[in-house]
Amino acid sequence: MAPGGVLTPHDGRTYNYAPVNYIQTPYERTNVFAHLNYEIFDGVQLAAEIRWNDRSSAQELAPQPYNSPTDPAYDGVFNGTAYSGISEQNYYLRQSIDAYNAANPGAPLAYEPVRDARRRMVETTRRFEQEVDQTQINISLSGDFNDIAWNVYFNRGFRDRTDLDFGQFSGPQLSNAMGPSADLDGDGMPECYQDVADPSSIISGCVPLNFFGGAGAVTQDMIDYVAIDLVDTFEQEQYQYGFSFSGNAFELPGGPMGWAVGYEYRKEDLTYSPDSGKQLDAVTGNTGAGTTGSYKSDSLYAEAFLPLFDNGSQSLDITAGVRWDDFDTFGDDTTYQLGIEFRPLETLKLRATVGEVFRAPSIYESFGGQVDSFPTYLDPCAQTPLPAGCAQASVQLDTQVLARVGGNPDLVPEEGDTLTAGVVWTPDFDFGDFSVVVDYWENELEGRISSLGVNYILNDCYENQNAPACALIQRRADYSIASIQNAPLNVAQSDAAGVDLEIKTAFSTDIGDFEAELLWARFLDFDRRAFPGDDASDQVGRYNGSAFAEDKINYTIAWRRGDWTVSYLGEYISELEADVSFLPVTQDIDDQLYHDLTVIYQLGDTGFRFSGGVTNVTDEEPPYIDFGFNASTDPSTYRLFGRGYYFRVTWSQE
Repeated sequence: MAPGGVLTPHDGRTYNYAPVNYIQTPYERTNVFAHLNYEIFDGVQLAAEIRWNDRSSAQELAPQPYNSPTDPAYDGVFNGTAYSGISEQNYYLRQSIDAYNAANPGAPLAYEPVRDARRRMVETTRRFEQEVDQTQINISLSGDFNDIAWNVYFNRGFRDRTDLDFGQFSGPQLSNAMGPSADLDGDGMPECYQDVADPSSIISGCVPLNFFGGAGAVTQDMIDYVAIDLVDTFEQEQYQYGFSFSGNAFELPGGPMGWAVGYEYRKEDLTYSPDSGKQLDAVTGNTGAGTTGSYKSDSLYAEAFLPLFDNGSQSLDITAGVRWDDFDTFGDDTTYQLGIEFRPLETLKLRATVGEVFRAPSIYESFGGQVDSFPTYLDPCAQTPLPAGCAQASVQLDTQVLARVGGNPDLVPEEGDTLTAGVVWTPDFDFGDFSVVVDYWENELEGRISSLGVNYILNDCYENQNAPACALIQRRADYSIASIQNAPLNVAQSDAAGVDLEIKTAFSTDIGDFEAELLWARFLDFDRRAFPGDDASDQVGRYNGSAFAEDKINYTIAWRRGDWTVSYLGEYISELEADVSFLPVTQDIDDQLYHDLTVIYQLGDTGFRFSGGVTNVTDEEPPYIDFGFNASTDPSTYRLFGRGYYFRVTWSQE
């Protein structure tokens, strides 16, 4: 048993949790699929399929970062003031104070409770396991009647999931173990008491927790007393059916007018039941309420295709569609889409589409219970100079902050307008095939459903002095941040625009066939206004928890000859800018370029195919992002592993 350690001032260092976390998630998955096509009688087809999926997966994170301002602790009263932390009568705290006073006789410490107890519980690990069972059944009937095609379908889905959390601690046991304790019987092993002055108040089975002995001071007996395993369950159901009819109405100069109409009914149910300890905030880790919700919708749609002109070389087509959606939770709305496609030359096509969008909030967005999240953050009131919106200077004690996320019952559907316009050029070159596609797109969403992010909320409050943003922040008496409300909102407006370029070519030579492709997506604009009247925040080229690179380019060159294919793939991501923890500066994140090589051999007509390759040939490491939470980078954008190799054998027979 390690004694309480000597108290020393904090030197500013923090725990490096990244090496302990799983980067690649282990999982086992079993899939079963069956499909049936059967002609019941002439002109009527039955299609049915069933899919079953079972998945077992796990993640491991760094040991629990215990933090008494947010995690359960001993609740006591000292000199008439209530506190939550470690009792001044705790055996190991008193040992540490005694050791400090012996080393510093000129400036002794008094026996006082620890109100802000923080410790990384390095003697144990946190592990999360999931068991997921999912079934999907689809049945449809289709046929023709008097030149009208019809289809009737039914879809039923079930999903059950059980989550297990290991490495968390029980609130009642923590309260006992962090409360009064002493070695009243003199055997060298302290016991927990309700009152150390009353030996009869001993708490049976309790093992006092040593927060002060350094790494290894928390023994297995201590862990066993406070540890608790948590079980969460999820249940989802989907019920959907509908029908559609399509056909041709009358002749137009360019051909027959096509039409389609349809109806769809959809019902979604979701129940999330977290462990009772989480619901009562009686355990460490991410706690919060469960979720129960459902919605039903009826939808009607109609579409038309009007070929206004076609002489074989030039053509003009118009498409139109209208859709009506009625949700039992939000009411109804009607949207439209109108498109035009004009071919002035046989090798040139111009196209454009305008329309409206309508999206109702999901069950989680509307009905999700408020739960904990711990994103990285930068407190403006802990910076110099102090922003005008700060009432006083604050101290930021950690890189992460407690954020309450979940549903928002006040959400309404998001609505907006979209526009796409583009050119398709397919010249007739002698050397082979060649095509260029350029598309410009933009969308304007009113009431876009989005979580603002804790840093946006903090800056909007203290830099812009926006009162609605400040209402989402709770601070403690010492002005440190207690929590931030980061539930989804109908943000005032979101405007985005970009250009997509695609170039393809294919040609044959004496040494083989070549293909090349270039895909370039350029983000021109992504402005977001969180509240009416708020200044626009441009996200292009920024990392704020998600990466919005200005340019992403993928290009491929492939060579084929006989049964052999050799391919090269390049992937480019442009540079980004991100905030830096604890500092009012930004970090420049370099652009990235990845290279992959693949070789494929098709073994004649046997159906066997052998493929192998090298990924990330130049062994590029993911960029370090100070504000990145997972592995101090962005796993959704960058490759976490260096150079990789693979070999694969597949067989198929028709």
